[in-house]
Amino acid sequence: MDASTAALDFALRAAHERFTTSPGMPSGVRDLVAESWRRSARCGVPADGSVLPSLTTPARDLRAYRHAHPLAVALPMLREVLGAGATDDGHVFAVGDADGTLLWVEGDTGAIARAERMHFAEGAGWSERQAGTNALGTPLALGRAVQIVTGEHYSAAVHGWSCAAAPVRDPGTGRVLGVVDLPGGPTIATPPALAAVRAAALPLRRRSPAHPRPRPVTPSGCGHWAGTACCWSTTGARTDSAHGTARSCWRSLCRPRRDR
Repeated sequence: MDASTAALDFALRAAHERFTTSPGMPSGVRDLVAESWRRSARCGVPADGSVLPSLTTPARDLRAYRHAHPLAVALPMLREVLGAGATDDGHVFAVGDADGTLLWVEGDTGAIARAERMHFAEGAGWSERQAGTNALGTPLALGRAVQIVTGEHYSAAVHGWSCAAAPVRDPGTGRVLGVVDLPGGPTIATPPALAAVRAAALPLRRRSPAHPRPRPVTPSGCGHWAGTACCWSTTGARTDSAHGTARSCWRSLCRPRRDR
């Protein structure tokens, strides 16, 4: 952790301590974090990390639920564009449902073991009302991609992590189907990490969950984000647009930064 990152981490933890010892309008944090802290406090989430998220779905029930979930057909693609990079770079790759229940948690074995100590595990509930401000629950509360770093998490148990996540919507109804999340260390507290989850979620938002066997393609007319245009096709055709964008994001995460 370099000096600027350490200074930011110290400032965020100090802001968190001020809010939890003298509740009021949080200061020294982004507005979205301040509002999320206030929601977390109203829900009674312990800020000191003394109570961790609970297992909401037993393993046997989780297997059947995951098999039937609309994001199951997209899991191979998500593993390809996010999961492989997470494993290689010491991070975690996770997919949750619309209620904040973790469906799949994969990646680096050491990082997964650390995550499990704070109950970030398959079947656990990580909505804001269950876990406070966090990058899996807060995007679901706001309906948009979010990055939450170190002391911005409401629970002190999560202050050692930085995360980026994006919700996935049914393109036909606009209903949130779930969320893709990258929990990890300081390199996740960077623009490329947010770019990676957004690039991965774009193809999902552009396909119907009723389609079997999806493949990413790049037809004319698709919207662009960070130089990427993706959607799903059932024809079997694909380009490397989503794959290449996510891979380039991972390379940016690992590349030494000269501006810090």
